[in-house]
Amino acid sequence: MKKFIVILLFIPLVCFSQYDVTVNSSPNVTYLGNGTYSMEARVYRNQESSQIDNIMKLANNLDAKFVNLTHSVTTMRDYQVITSKFELRTKVGNNLVINKEEAKKEIISLKEFLDLGIITQDEFNKKAVYLKKILLGN
Repeated sequence: MKKFIVILLFIPLVCFSQYDVTVNSSPNVTYLGNGTYSMEARVYRNQESSQIDNIMKLANNLDAKFVNLTHSVTTMRDYQVITSKFELRTKVGNNLVINKEEAKKEIISLKEFLDLGIITQDEFNKKAVYLKKILLGN
């Protein structure tokens, strides 16, 4: 009976001492505005490369590329919180990947520029093609 109790006492020590896995395998992605995103993941040990892999997967899913990557690392007792900020740009045209609200504001702004004669109809049409795709979900 004593051996059984001793074994029960040591099982938690063995099970909880292994920290090689990522706690949060699906990191939080937050849109910060103006084509800038933030991704946060809680990891054990130094797994910063897996954070970059997650950003690359996100960019590939959106048919985009990421630029201006910055990291900040907050070390807790037994894990790290890695926060990465980056921009997503389309592979063709190098446009920022933005949300519908920002696309709407941008197209309204372009229309005002067109009405004031600051830009030509051709310039408006070129820029509006990408924004219309965002607004219409194409």
